[in-house]
Amino acid sequence: MKAIFLDFYGTVVHEDDDILPVIYKQVQATAQVECTTDEIGAYWWKAFSTLFYASHGSQFTTQRMLNVQSLAETLLHFKSDLQAESLNQEQLAHWRNPGIFADSIPFLHSLKIPVYILSNIDTDDVKAAMKAHIIEEAE
Repeated sequence: MKAIFLDFYGTVVHEDDDILPVIYKQVQATAQVECTTDEIGAYWWKAFSTLFYASHGSQFTTQRMLNVQSLAETLLHFKSDLQAESLNQEQLAHWRNPGIFADSIPFLHSLKIPVYILSNIDTDDVKAAMKAHIIEEAE
């Protein structure tokens, strides 16, 4: 092996899986359309995925913006008066300072070959999370 490639969220640090159900419940509690939290999650994911797959080249938009836009679309669909920008602040904050798996740092330090961190989350968020966990970025 000459190098290792690791997806950052879900491999080195925790995903935002604990935060999403809280958002779904808040939307459900304010929705004027009868719905389940699963329906909210599915709709948001579909809205996000549609925007995500169209985000390239001159149409590129950051993951943060896609997240807010797709959540705003979800709120509109379920007729909730919540504001997407404030509703997902905890999720966006998580991307910058996620919990780290206990074995991540020892594993990274044990490697004698280059490690490349990959993520579809915005570069600034990944760099902030790496800094929070004292994961050094190569020059």
